[in-house]
Amino acid sequence: MGFARPSTARNKNLDTWIEAGYKLYAEEGLAGIQIERLARMLQLNKSSFYHYFGDLEGFRTELINLHKKRTDDFFQEFKQINTIDPDYFHLIVRYKVEVMFQMQILRGKHDESFYQIAQQIGKVQEAVFQKLWSDYLGLQECPHLAVRYFTIIRDVFYARITFEQLDYDYLKKLMSEAKAIMQQLTEESTGTPQVIVDDTV
Repeated sequence: MGFARPSTARNKNLDTWIEAGYKLYAEEGLAGIQIERLARMLQLNKSSFYHYFGDLEGFRTELINLHKKRTDDFFQEFKQINTIDPDYFHLIVRYKVEVMFQMQILRGKHDESFYQIAQQIGKVQEAVFQKLWSDYLGLQECPHLAVRYFTIIRDVFYARITFEQLDYDYLKKLMSEAKAIMQQLTEESTGTPQVIVDDTV
């Protein structure tokens, strides 16, 4: 269900509902999306919510539409970066709300339509991320292995992360540990120490 775009004078309130709902979902998941609570936070009348969206399902549809647009913007910027550290880390922090919204969908798995969209976004992420991540790990010759490893690290990230934790230092620590583990596994499997260049230098 969508909504008919109202006159320009009303657009501000409509966008305010959507932006606030989007951020609240990113912070607390579906449980945080309560109409009365949003109305109190925004100091808006509940009747305007029903006027714009019809019901909670209509509102959730607009949230996922916004998420798809925001992730499109994220991937456009992603294509311009050259390194995991610091470029990718800074991009993640800049898109903190969008990353946490994606995490809430995948963590909850309670809404099939939301979850399917999140999985589609995840597959796009893996495709565009492959070369950069392979280079970061020193696995240029095994990009598919690098992507499989990334899905594991991503799932760990989504399971542990909170809105307050997500910053550059947290990402730096998590990814550095992931890189060190892969280096150790490579050394053990080949019997040859692997030299992984620190791209922060």
